[in-house]
Amino acid sequence: MRFWIGVCAFLSLIASAAFADEAARARPAERLLWVPLNRTATFEVIRNAYREGKTDGGPKLTTLVAPIDWRKPEDNPFAISNYDFELGESRPDSGGRVGAVPSANLDGTKWFDRSVLRGPAPRLFLIGGHHVISEGWHNNEESGFLFMPTLLDTIANSRAARAAFASIRFAFLGGCNTMTNLEPHAADGSYLRPSEIERIYRSGGAGRSRMIGSASIVNSFEFYKARLAREYGPETKQYEYTRRASAEKCLGPGRYENCKITNLERILPETMLYDGEHLANEPARMKLLFPNAYLVLGFSSASPPEEVRAKIFADTLADTRRELETGRDGGAPVRILNPIQTIVADETPSLLRERVIESVRRNWTRETYRLNGFRPSGSITPALPKLDRNGVFNIRVSADSPLYRPYESR
Repeated sequence: MRFWIGVCAFLSLIASAAFADEAARARPAERLLWVPLNRTATFEVIRNAYREGKTDGGPKLTTLVAPIDWRKPEDNPFAISNYDFELGESRPDSGGRVGAVPSANLDGTKWFDRSVLRGPAPRLFLIGGHHVISEGWHNNEESGFLFMPTLLDTIANSRAARAAFASIRFAFLGGCNTMTNLEPHAADGSYLRPSEIERIYRSGGAGRSRMIGSASIVNSFEFYKARLAREYGPETKQYEYTRRASAEKCLGPGRYENCKITNLERILPETMLYDGEHLANEPARMKLLFPNAYLVLGFSSASPPEEVRAKIFADTLADTRRELETGRDGGAPVRILNPIQTIVADETPSLLRERVIESVRRNWTRETYRLNGFRPSGSITPALPKLDRNGVFNIRVSADSPLYRPYESR
């Protein structure tokens, strides 16, 4: 028996090496689309993974860096603004008429035609910095803001942008709460449809309280708003959020433009939980961005700084390589130097791809729990619904990582 186990392991290693050589010949380079609102640490982890993979015949990495200079609207594909998030009239005060989401400059979106369609389709995506649920990302200096609803509008209206995001197979989303769902679930963890959330919410009293949660219920709607108001409120050095309309301070020229102090009740109304837009459900929205991704990694709570994120990611990849090479995941030992490339390569056998994905997901949750203040983080697999059926976690390391909590209707 030991002899045949050894033979199987040996054949697995040979098959892995043959696969790497074949993939290298088929795809001499892989392309990363990076929106550089974050510092370079995570980018270096991805680049190093491809450098290490070259010793096993893997492809090299090329990088397409998106311009983020708000001063050049004709070359600003992601509609980066230099002050707060440009919501326009899309989130007015209570009772106000809801306007359209701001659109990116048409000349700016032609960058996708010039830079994306004229080269190999990007299959990797990276963004980081700071992230606000329902709004998007901004850099540490707060000189560049990307409003995600505007990006989704660009994808809907630009064939080149749509093709670019449809080609992504792996995405790393830095920043707080990029994998957090604030929508309530049933008591058993099952999905609640917007109409059911609204029915319970409008029953009032305990029903409303159950739907919005509280400041002490982790990753509930009220928990998130209370945290923003506390950590960026009037008693802090970085006063940015209020829960009183009278305290909101927007300098204009538009009514809700250049807001130095933003009213959370305006930008995060409770109706967001059941209006069908799923603005409080980041996993569902990230699936809209990356409909064909095999794996999207993000943070299910507050995120650490960029350099710590990079260490978590690097340790995740190292853990995955060790787990697969030793067969600790229950499969035959297999040598994979670059788990990212194994996931994205067309030539990867489907069972091997799923095995690597599930290993990365487990280790991502473990490492975020270990290195991010005991706060585990999850992931989604849009192109592989069966791996996504129980939500963003495939391993339970704490009460904050429930195994059964789908983020969408099944």
